[in-house]
Amino acid sequence: MINLVISFKSLKAMKIFLLISVFLFTTQSFISLPREPEVQEQLLHCTVNIITKVKTSSGALSDSGGAGFFYQFETEKGDIPVIITNRHVIKNVVDGKMIFTSRAKDGSPNYGDHLEISLTDNAFMWIEHPDPNVDLCMAMFQPVVNAIQKRTGKLIYYKVLEEKLSPSKEDWETIYPNTDVVMTGYPNGFSDRINNLPTSRRGVVSSLPRLGFEGRNEFLIDVPVSGGSSGSPVLIYQNNGNATRILFGGIVYAGPTEKIVTSGKVIRDGSITSEMVVTSADVPLDFAYVIKSDEILGFKTFIDDLISQER
Repeated sequence: MINLVISFKSLKAMKIFLLISVFLFTTQSFISLPREPEVQEQLLHCTVNIITKVKTSSGALSDSGGAGFFYQFETEKGDIPVIITNRHVIKNVVDGKMIFTSRAKDGSPNYGDHLEISLTDNAFMWIEHPDPNVDLCMAMFQPVVNAIQKRTGKLIYYKVLEEKLSPSKEDWETIYPNTDVVMTGYPNGFSDRINNLPTSRRGVVSSLPRLGFEGRNEFLIDVPVSGGSSGSPVLIYQNNGNATRILFGGIVYAGPTEKIVTSGKVIRDGSITSEMVVTSADVPLDFAYVIKSDEILGFKTFIDDLISQER
């Protein structure tokens, strides 16, 4: 298995590589531009499909994956885009890839023109969150853009979730249960594969975010999740009278389940036998755990270190 995640404490060898062109990068922010889609469509381009193969306990290969999303740090040297997903999505994979949409000459998405890159490409150096209890990791986006452009001559179309979209402490005080949310991702890998677009699901906040959930910096949403939903960004639609604010609430990483046990007699050739069978299954409860977007700021130490070395 290939461990693609680099410890937050073992980054010195990679920093020169990451510094190349980082501060010369012009990002495509989450703002409507001429000839570009409306906000609801732009949201679909904030994510990227991560497709992986993992080795099971029996040694067989199994398809897996999740969502990544584009996030933009604000620094004194300019904006720095990264790809963020859950640590468990890309850790210990045997192989995998990301699929992007190309950017047309007029700046619009070139639907149907896919740009793929292997997760084992040296453009990827994943950095795990400094808190081992937070299931997040990130990769600098510029090396990925460079690698794809060098190989294909094409640019990637994408939109970033800006740092300023994360709720402030005061904002969290005003977000309550039953507030509308939208989760965008690839549940069970399901997506529009022709146009390379994720799916979106609408739900509501199900806990009181300002308190966290069960002592963690998380909140609960009433949205069904399944394998492949990990890494999906969650947007909060807060209605303030005449206007609706869109806030980047956080990242889905799991969902609670309930174990259902059933038993019964075996029917053989149409007749009930004395044989008994007991089966069990973990059934999703149609909720999702969301890591609050505040936790992304835990990567800021690494970003600040990059800036200091660039001086």
